Amino acid sequence: EFMNNLRQAENYGDDPLAPAHWSPDYVFATVMCSSPLAWMEVQQLPEAYVQQVAPLVAVWKAHRAAMFHGNLIPVGAEPDGHAWTGFISAAADGAAGYALIFRELNDRGRWACPLPLLGAGNYEVTRLAGQGTAQVTGGQLQVEMPAARNFVFLQLQRKSSDGAALP
Repeated sequence: EFMNNLRQAENYGDDPLAPAHWSPDYVFATVMCSSPLAWMEVQQLPEAYVQQVAPLVAVWKAHRAAMFHGNLIPVGAEPDGHAWTGFISAAADGAAGYALIFRELNDRGRWACPLPLLGAGNYEVTRLAGQGTAQVTGGQLQVEMPAARNFVFLQLQRKSSDGAALP
């Protein structure tokens, strides 16, 4: 489930983890590795919410079948509002996959994680949505994100020895 992050904002006081501090696309991204359900009164959404979420929903729809066809596992720390966390989806042959990485509320602009289930080699990394950059180095996904409360959705494709992406 994802929510209207602006609803009942007055109930959270000055809590830095209050839903209103997280962007609508971030809120949707947190459920992209499941079957998203909009738990809200859609008719009360501000137009800005819809405009921010719609492009991410379109990207998710274009890639969800391939992402769900892979082996999907959590990476990073357990989400607690202050961690780096996310998911890796790896194709059965280990030559391609997806990464959905979240930088919660923390001051660490760089993070690395192993790429379980993906084969050794060089990977082309394509950012599909979100903020930040990433590369695969030494079997690890190295991510840089400019600010906290952000996410990045990546497509990974192993390259052949000549540098071309494998089919």
